Amino acid sequence: MLSCSKCGSKVFLKGSKFCPKCGGHLLSGSQKAPKHTNLLLFFGGTLFAVLLLLGTVLFLVFTPGELSFESDSLQLEIIGDGSSILEIPISLTNKLGMPLINVEITSESENGSISSCTTDENGICTLLFTPPKSAFSYNLEISLYFAGETRKFDINILPDYAKKIIIYPQLDSLPADGTSSIKIISKAFNHKNQQVPDGTLLLFELEPIGAGTLSANSCTTLNGECTILYTSSITPGNITLLASSNTASANNSILLLPLEPEQIILTIANNSLIGNGKSNTIIEVYLENKLGKPVSNHKVDFTTDLGTITSFCISGSDGKCSVTYTSAFSQGNAKITAFSSDISTYSYIQLHGFSDVLIELSFYPNFGDPIYPAFALNHGYFSTHMVELKLKNDGTSSFSGYISVSIPEWSSKQTNSVFISPGDTKTLFFDPPLDEKAFNNLQSRNVLYEILITDESGSTIFESTEQATLQPFNKMPWQSPYFGEDANELNNAIISWVTYEDPAILELLSDSAQRLPGNALIGYQQYSSGCGPFGLNSCTKEESTYLQMEAIYDELQSRGMHYLNAPGNYFSNAQTIYTPAQSLENGGANCIDGSIVFASAIVSAGMHAFLILVPSHAFVCVQAHPTSNYIACVETTMISSGDSFYDASSQGESLFINYNSKNQLNIIDVNYVLSDGMKTFPN
Repeated sequence: MLSCSKCGSKVFLKGSKFCPKCGGHLLSGSQKAPKHTNLLLFFGGTLFAVLLLLGTVLFLVFTPGELSFESDSLQLEIIGDGSSILEIPISLTNKLGMPLINVEITSESENGSISSCTTDENGICTLLFTPPKSAFSYNLEISLYFAGETRKFDINILPDYAKKIIIYPQLDSLPADGTSSIKIISKAFNHKNQQVPDGTLLLFELEPIGAGTLSANSCTTLNGECTILYTSSITPGNITLLASSNTASANNSILLLPLEPEQIILTIANNSLIGNGKSNTIIEVYLENKLGKPVSNHKVDFTTDLGTITSFCISGSDGKCSVTYTSAFSQGNAKITAFSSDISTYSYIQLHGFSDVLIELSFYPNFGDPIYPAFALNHGYFSTHMVELKLKNDGTSSFSGYISVSIPEWSSKQTNSVFISPGDTKTLFFDPPLDEKAFNNLQSRNVLYEILITDESGSTIFESTEQATLQPFNKMPWQSPYFGEDANELNNAIISWVTYEDPAILELLSDSAQRLPGNALIGYQQYSSGCGPFGLNSCTKEESTYLQMEAIYDELQSRGMHYLNAPGNYFSNAQTIYTPAQSLENGGANCIDGSIVFASAIVSAGMHAFLILVPSHAFVCVQAHPTSNYIACVETTMISSGDSFYDASSQGESLFINYNSKNQLNIIDVNYVLSDGMKTFPN
């Protein structure tokens, strides 16, 4: 058996010197390889080791190791304006840290654009990145490809804020009608004076606040601009439009123009004059726009075909102005025409041959103007009147006719006959009776007095209207120019609120009676029981009155009557006072309201009541019996606090004694004032 010197195979082969497998020398067990064979093996192994080392070196040299940015201080962020360029230096080295030369680096971005580059002899190249336009901040991922490798990193895209805004309205003026609208266009630019990215938010405001309306308080840009609608207000003047975004802002103005007058309302104070060339009257006009608002600072011209008239006037802030008309020396109808801008109106003044009668009209304060229904209802009690009309005949012939005064829609007509001789003066008084609706009215209203003079044949020779104010029926003035400083008589008008026959008071008495012996109110009679221990004894006359007062007090308390505070000094100005029916329905009353309810119930029960007015307060007292000098007083504001009638009566008595010692009591005898002719409000 032979062994191959090369591969070591065992060969049973004779007559051959070479291995059939590898061609190596076959040796017997005692033979050794030739020397040249060992030499070849040595050199072959060495060559293999060298080649292996060389391959390793080449692998380390040409295989990329590190990819880094050239500078560690480089911040990978850029404003997303769509045009700026971010230079990104790249450094590429092999595994040994040596620069890789002439390596192409390609790149890819989710958005925006980025270039490729090839490394130079230092292994460096620069990528150029252009960001997308963006109104928001976000991170954008970049992918790099080189020599079969991939690397990724982020770039911070900063928002492209607006640095400049331009705002301009479609028109620079609008009518102040509350309906006219225009477009408001705003454009925004970035730090390069280029349009901002789509979606940039712009905010809008108006100065002054409420000077019109905007369709939106913000909008987002498209192609660098956005548009909203502005609708005018009804107040003329300059308004400012403000736009802002980030730190940029801009403004522009719009002029709201006053509306032209749409209507002229002409009022003639006296449309019936004597044609004597000297009688005159005031003509007033009111300019109104299409919104029903006054038009100020407008010229109004006048013409007439009979007589003379001031040529023009300028409307004030209330839309009004006036001129004077003077009659002609003739009879007939004088046409008065007023015109402003493109509108006009006209009316007539009757000029007649009536004797030179001079008319002077005046109103009594609190009776005629302003009209307080409580006083108008009781003008007879106060011996005064609503209207005073003075006539003086300066002519040469007598006049006989009729004069009527009314308040249209609020009163009936009062007519008096009149005869005036030449040179005479007559004074006539008028108190047109108020209609029932005036005693249900709860608002202050502008009303007119209508004065009409006719001759004996019924022909109108004078007609005029005068303005006045009708106050709510339950308004009570505690002061009056008519009475001057002496207000005691004026205060008696408070008895108009003591509606003792009102169904609400009768119901209160019916419910109160259920708390009394025999379930009955008996006035100044005596109860046969209800007093003494366990209420078994008969009552004195005074005790009977006291029991009935307590029953009314307890019934009001059981109904939940609560106290309403009156602001300030209650008796210093005109104040709203509720009738008993209103107080009982509302379940609330202040000192005077509660006192009126209680006094109304006492009078309705057949007893004698007194309203006591002291500084800033009121309470009620009751005569214990017609034959007694004792009065029992009640502090009605204590009803709501849960205090007993005994406590309220004690407090009322203390108030009476205290203010009487100071001489500050104003005692109104309710029954006496009613018997003296004071009328109460209709139910």
